[in-house]
Amino acid sequence: MRWKNVGVILAPVSATYGPARYDGAVWECYAHDPMGAVLAAYDEFAGLASPNWHIIAEHDVVPGQGQQAYLAAGESQTYSAPPPGEILQAVGFEVLAYTPQQATVETLAAVGTGQYQASEYTVAWYDGDWKMVLTADGGPGPDPQLVTSTGGFVLWGDTDG
Repeated sequence: MRWKNVGVILAPVSATYGPARYDGAVWECYAHDPMGAVLAAYDEFAGLASPNWHIIAEHDVVPGQGQQAYLAAGESQTYSAPPPGEILQAVGFEVLAYTPQQATVETLAAVGTGQYQASEYTVAWYDGDWKMVLTADGGPGPDPQLVTSTGGFVLWGDTDG
């Protein structure tokens, strides 16, 4: 496992689980298993927060109402990178549900003072790869929650690049 920048966010990559192919901003060919789903969820969310959000939304999001809402909302705004203090360091994940067709992943990021932000994302196996599923209003999932424990999460370990 190693970490690559997607805009200003570090995202996990693996020779085993993916992505196996990089085409500019588009990362693809994730393993069709739970770990491939985890990496796709992290990487695609980071891509949606990057300057290349439009390309990622068109390529790495399941087509439908959520994708259209995200694109429409993004068109009416000017991109600005998150301020450095708002970029949370990934520390772990949990696979909440998995089938070969869909996975729900909860990511964990450090927010300081012994607290963590848990965020839930869903990816679906669509057109031969994992793609992000957005809510009907174009959001990535339920609102993130603050938690005080890493219990139940698989921790990444060293995330220094």
